[in-house]
Amino acid sequence: MSRDPTARLFVAIRFPEALRARILEAAAPLRHLDAIRWVRVEQVHITLRFMASVAETRVPPLAAALAGAVADAPAFALELGGAGAFPSPRRARVVWIGVARTPALERLHAAVETALAEQGIGPEGRPFHPHVTLGRVRGRRPPAGLEGAIGSVEFAARHHVEQVSLMRSRLGPAGAVHSEVAACPLAPPHADP
Repeated sequence: MSRDPTARLFVAIRFPEALRARILEAAAPLRHLDAIRWVRVEQVHITLRFMASVAETRVPPLAAALAGAVADAPAFALELGGAGAFPSPRRARVVWIGVARTPALERLHAAVETALAEQGIGPEGRPFHPHVTLGRVRGRRPPAGLEGAIGSVEFAARHHVEQVSLMRSRLGPAGAVHSEVAACPLAPPHADP
């Protein structure tokens, strides 16, 4: 008996090309460091939720549930700034640009989680820490000088979030390739009943 084909999916806040380029330019003080695999400009986003293998047959109802869940969430402004590393600069695995936690972002994340739960996708199992990944550390140790270099990253930007995207991630020899499965618009910012 053959298994249904699956998809690697995630829900993201995407940015326009100019902002993606600015975010990667902000990483210039880090670029001299060895052992970091930098993301490509087309991959710059905020992940609201990553899902492992999801059966292809579940993708359309999942997209519809997600669109319905975020349709009542008003569009909002998001503040980006600062840099850091997970779990810490001394044990870094991921280098990132920060995202300010706001009630609007928290409500949007909760709406996404609710939609996924209603579709039978359980919780991710780790707290939500909004960020924009710049790169991932290769190997077991972060490069020397990472902590100081992170402190020299100067970046601040504002982005108006008007939709979230259900994204597909296909792994290949050159890394992951992301494509949008569905765009899910948020409500206008001042849409009071």
